[in-house]
Amino acid sequence: MGERRKATRYPCDVNFEIDLPDGGIKGQSQNISARGISCVVDHYVPLYARMTVEMNLPGEDGNHYRFECEGVVVRIDPEEEQPDASSYTVSIYFPDISSEKSLELDLYLMASQQINS
Repeated sequence: MGERRKATRYPCDVNFEIDLPDGGIKGQSQNISARGISCVVDHYVPLYARMTVEMNLPGEDGNHYRFECEGVVVRIDPEEEQPDASSYTVSIYFPDISSEKSLELDLYLMASQQINS
């Protein structure tokens, strides 16, 4: 199967909030692109669940880039809720991100990679 991603993924280790209709949970990002994020959460989130992702991405000189976007779960591992699971790996797609917000996030991510290289 060929690569379907349309945006470059960048490694990103940031704690953030996920607001779901029935409450909020915390996430730890693994990587992020202008179209989605891969993260680890400590609660099961159903496939196709809609949510708001809120994070403060670190920048130069201690400044932060505030990012908030609607997302939908497109992958979760393990796929079903497990009583003994301490974490789940989740992929969240940003289906409704505006072109402006997507470009802004992509520019931020490219600049932060140059700073950290």
